[in-house]
Amino acid sequence: MGLSNNDVLKKLRYAMNIKDGKMKDIFELGGGNTSLNEVTAYLSKEDDMSFRECTDQNLVYFLDGLITLKRGKKDTTHKTGRVLMPKD
Repeated sequence: MGLSNNDVLKKLRYAMNIKDGKMKDIFELGGGNTSLNEVTAYLSKEDDMSFRECTDQNLVYFLDGLITLKRGKKDTTHKTGRVLMPKD
C-alpha cells in the first residue's frame, strides 16, 4: 500500500516545516487555486469531518509551486537540447 497524496503533503509539510498559509501560497505558485480551508482539510486526519482527499492535479500544483519556490521561475527564453537542422 503506497502513500496517498494527502500523506505526501503531510510528510513534505513536516519535513520542511511549512505553515498552512505558506502551503496555500505554494499551491498558488504552482498554478492552483486552493483556499486555506482546503489546505487544512488536506492535512487533517481521515476520520476528521473536514478531511478532503487531495487530487492528483492539486498535488501537481503543490509540487510545481514548491519547485518554483526553491529554484525560482523557469527561464523559458533560453532553449536547450537538440537542434534539428533541415536536410539539403
